[in-house]
Amino acid sequence: MIVATAGHVDHGKTSLVQQLTGIDTDRLTEEKARGLTIDLGFAYTEADGETLGFIDVPGHIRFIHNMLAGVSIVDMALLVIAADDGPMPQTIEHLAILDLLGINKVITVITKIDRVSEERIAAVQQEAQKILARTSLSRSTIVTASSETGEGIDAIKQQLVSASLVSTDRKENGYFRLAIDRSFNVKGSGTVVTGSVFAGATQVGEQLKLMPAGKTVRVRGLHRQNEQSQSTVAGDRCALNLSGHLSPEDIHRGDWVTNSPLPPTRRLDALISVPQDLQPITHGMPVHFHCAAMHRVGRIATLTDKRIESGCRGLVQVTLTEPLCVYPGDRLILRDQGAENTLAGGMVVDPFSPARGRARPSRIEWLNTLGGANGEALRTLLQKSPDGVNIEAIKRSMNCLPETLDSWIDDVRATVPCEVIGEQLVSIAQLEAWGSDLISALTNWHTDNSDASGQSASGVRDLMDAGIPRPVKDHVIGKLLKDDKLSNHGGRYAIAGQQAQLKSSDQALWKQIRLILSEDPLRPPVLTDLSKTVNNSPAVLAAFLKRCVQLGYVVQPTPNRYYLQVGLDRLVAIIHDLAKKEGGFTVREFRDNSGLGRNLCIELLEYFDGQGLTIRDGDKRRVARSA
Repeated sequence: MIVATAGHVDHGKTSLVQQLTGIDTDRLTEEKARGLTIDLGFAYTEADGETLGFIDVPGHIRFIHNMLAGVSIVDMALLVIAADDGPMPQTIEHLAILDLLGINKVITVITKIDRVSEERIAAVQQEAQKILARTSLSRSTIVTASSETGEGIDAIKQQLVSASLVSTDRKENGYFRLAIDRSFNVKGSGTVVTGSVFAGATQVGEQLKLMPAGKTVRVRGLHRQNEQSQSTVAGDRCALNLSGHLSPEDIHRGDWVTNSPLPPTRRLDALISVPQDLQPITHGMPVHFHCAAMHRVGRIATLTDKRIESGCRGLVQVTLTEPLCVYPGDRLILRDQGAENTLAGGMVVDPFSPARGRARPSRIEWLNTLGGANGEALRTLLQKSPDGVNIEAIKRSMNCLPETLDSWIDDVRATVPCEVIGEQLVSIAQLEAWGSDLISALTNWHTDNSDASGQSASGVRDLMDAGIPRPVKDHVIGKLLKDDKLSNHGGRYAIAGQQAQLKSSDQALWKQIRLILSEDPLRPPVLTDLSKTVNNSPAVLAAFLKRCVQLGYVVQPTPNRYYLQVGLDRLVAIIHDLAKKEGGFTVREFRDNSGLGRNLCIELLEYFDGQGLTIRDGDKRRVARSA
């Protein structure tokens, strides 16, 4: 179990850890000289078979960013208050940070009781209870101790052992993630980084990434809980000996060692809480952003109201000046522009927020549901998301391994009828609703385009909502075709049974053309002659006849002639009669039997070749067996 100390400067945190472990965590010369903890100190001890790890964090206001790095992932905290001083400004701020980071196991230790009277100890206990009551930690235990006399130390250690027996929920099934808070070189070994393991597991020999730099590293050696080991898991404090093309300039405090495929980000959505009596969070406010050992500066955009009042919580988008790696569920702290006061804290919800703008209600609902980050959250998202759930977005936003997500999807499909289409998980009910919407839209389109035989595939897709992914649109169209609700003739999609017809304004022209074509069905006039007869330009008439072809009124077997079906049927009959002759028939024979000119016969026979009715073999043709 990892335990962090917190409290005002010079209230005895380091001395308390030394009493509990026998280790002095003030390791820097400057710390020794000045009598305060500047950087994180670490110590381990065994108690009743349990390993207790302590992170001694600084209390001075100038070093609060180091304190934030220390308490971002701990199982428990010791809030230290000196009996002679009582609660001080950093005591209150550290308490607020513990509360905002969701550290709900806290023991409040009143130290230096050897220096004051019993009445003073009682008064400080009452003051401590008052400040605890303003947080979610109001029921935390308050104990008294002296690092000088050792009074109360055994009782604290026993409480810690009891707390360590209660399992802590860790993301051991996620990607491995270690937040670097120190790095140094060891002669003969090379680069070593230390930090807290936020999720997953790794072992010696595994290949990982240093992020956000993206450099590949390999684990040469590993220490966990201050002992050499072959592996480490979520919740451990550990040191990794890394190999790779690294220099000291490549590694920074706040970097991650991970096997996660997620890229860095500069924009994220978060759910934050503003403690009582603190200033509201307003839209556009500049902030210092702290998460794990990372520190960035950026701006806040409120996603619902224009401000988040004291004592309230709300969704915000944080835009940062530099990229970082954060993950769903990571705890964060926001401090003011001068980095002097804590403003709010909370949790990363979506590390890959879309470009800033007023969030749609569907986006807010998505973010509210993402807070669950489990199979039940996926089920809720599926039921509420208008376009289904993008599986790749879920992988990013819930930071789960592929096999975990597959298991969630199986669980959801067991209770909610749905399908995986490409990268989209969509409920059957939603697919049916989209199908109904498409039928309605296409029906309206037919009303406005009664002379058109149907829509193209792209046109049908355009009738559907733009937010629906193309594979899903194609799936909906395919299902309607299979159910005989749509028809597809020559790439034109229409409502099944829909019969296109010319507009009333074009009916007179068609009657005139039909009469002309029927006068000699085998030899209709060429387009130019036809246009003169009906007193219309060839270009306009060609466009009109193209619509007639789509409607099935006429057929265009040659570039400049249009036939009624009766004319084509007579030509086909002539071909079948000629095909009875042994060895096939020639163009001349077709010409003699049809009475048409040689050039027109050649064009017509090439058309029938293309339609699969006839097959050319040298100078002769025969009817295809499948005709």
